[in-house]
Amino acid sequence: MEVNLTINPPKRFVVKISGHILNPDNVGLVIRYGKLLREFLEKGLALSVVVGGGVYARKYIGAVREIGVSEAFCDMLGIHVTRANALLLISAIGYDAAFPEPPRSLGEFLKAYSSGKVVVCGGFEPGQSTAAVAALIAEAINADILALAARVDAVYDKDPKLFSDAKKLDVVTIGKLKEILEKQSIKAGRYELLDPLAIKIIERSKTPVVVFNGRKVEYLEKLVYEGKIFGTLITK
Repeated sequence: MEVNLTINPPKRFVVKISGHILNPDNVGLVIRYGKLLREFLEKGLALSVVVGGGVYARKYIGAVREIGVSEAFCDMLGIHVTRANALLLISAIGYDAAFPEPPRSLGEFLKAYSSGKVVVCGGFEPGQSTAAVAALIAEAINADILALAARVDAVYDKDPKLFSDAKKLDVVTIGKLKEILEKQSIKAGRYELLDPLAIKIIERSKTPVVVFNGRKVEYLEKLVYEGKIFGTLITK
């Protein structure tokens, strides 16, 4: 992918990795992320990570939804899956470099973050996506950037899976993104990119966001070390 944008390399940042790409089916990718995140820490960068639930969360949520439980319970089950994925990444980073347990709240996160290790989170509370957790953490630590390692390669003006003429956006404002995502479902297990709560937090914190293809670990490396953006920059 051609690089159209560059920013100042971040010194303090949050990475949100989609559970659709970081899970037990992609152990090689998990190992690559673990190695790079450990390297970031060793180079003196301040970072934290949030991992989504992905396909496994959706399977569990779909099963209990058929049983007839509440959406709140569906969310709780999804949170457990995100924490399992977080533990998977923690093991790849190494327990000497990563905080050993995914925090369950922002308060727990801040205590873990003070350890100086890489803190890997899953979900926090029902009704709150991991994208919202990542946005909240980025706000709390005054992050230079929130990097979204997504299963899509960028933000488009409409769904590229449905429209062949969808155009990739190199830069998009948070207001325009809201228009693009306004029809998105917010049921448990169905968050895509940024849900309304995550967008609200980003709006108030004014944290820049970069969306990139999360299967390309080297894109995160280029972003952090060189400020190169392979995807979309979301601005205020």
